[in-house]
Amino acid sequence: MRTRDCWLRWAWGVALLTCWTVGWTNSSTQQLLRRVEATDSNETAQKVIKDSPLVRPEDQALKENAENMDREEIVRALRLRVRAEGNLNSALPPEADAPSAASRAQELKKKKFIRDPEGGSSNWLGRVAERIAELFRREQRPRPRREIPEFGWLSGLFYGLMWTLLGVAVLAFLWIVFTRFRWVFGWKKKIKASGGILEDDEPMRTEDEWVLEAERLYAEGKPREAIRALYLAILVRLDDAGVARLIRTETNWEHEHRVRLSPTRPPSLDIREATRRFDWVWYGYRLRVPEDWEFFNAEYQKVIQLLKERAA
Repeated sequence: MRTRDCWLRWAWGVALLTCWTVGWTNSSTQQLLRRVEATDSNETAQKVIKDSPLVRPEDQALKENAENMDREEIVRALRLRVRAEGNLNSALPPEADAPSAASRAQELKKKKFIRDPEGGSSNWLGRVAERIAELFRREQRPRPRREIPEFGWLSGLFYGLMWTLLGVAVLAFLWIVFTRFRWVFGWKKKIKASGGILEDDEPMRTEDEWVLEAERLYAEGKPREAIRALYLAILVRLDDAGVARLIRTETNWEHEHRVRLSPTRPPSLDIREATRRFDWVWYGYRLRVPEDWEFFNAEYQKVIQLLKERAA
């Protein structure tokens, strides 16, 4: 963007240029004016001024500033030059007097090429407001209306089928959510009922009693309850061995935490995987039979073996 002083110098230069060349021949200026008037765009007019050999050395100011002028401004400047040479009346139709250099400079200040330090911000805001108002005033082209063909009873059948499929999809989604996340509700219900791994009215059993209960439940087709009984048999075995006490009000993870921190725990004894799978089976209803049953039987035997090795 050009500075304000540059544009003012250019405006005064154009005015002085028109007065300085009064005695010179005007044929080249008239030809250049006709070529510019024959153009139909700002870019073409600017290119004519830049590339034409008819531009004389004293017109360098016009040539240098042509890229910042539109076609009308270039035509006006050339007509001003021809009129100053005294030949405009014979070459062109009469028109209103050309603006003075002061009015020309004031007009350029209103354009976006020059920023007025005193009123620049207000002019800028005014232009933005005018452009926004122009956008709102612009008429929108009416969109062509599409005619929807009528199919009679087929239309009703189609819409009925569409809503039926949508309802089935919603019900399927709700069923998936309930079956996949019902362990959350079961976990909350379990914690609210007892607060621990054993129910309030559930009796304390020995290790052997829990093992027999697990085998009975599995034989009756209740693998989920059987796995819980086998996990409790592991905790009772650890309690009997003095590793960590079985407390009915504590959760399975609280037991695992105390077992892991126990100083009497065998170094290779770890029930974290068994506790995690117990969460999946008991609270999450994610049961794999017979894989989970075989895993807890193996974990129970592993705990027994490690405790025997520690006692030896």
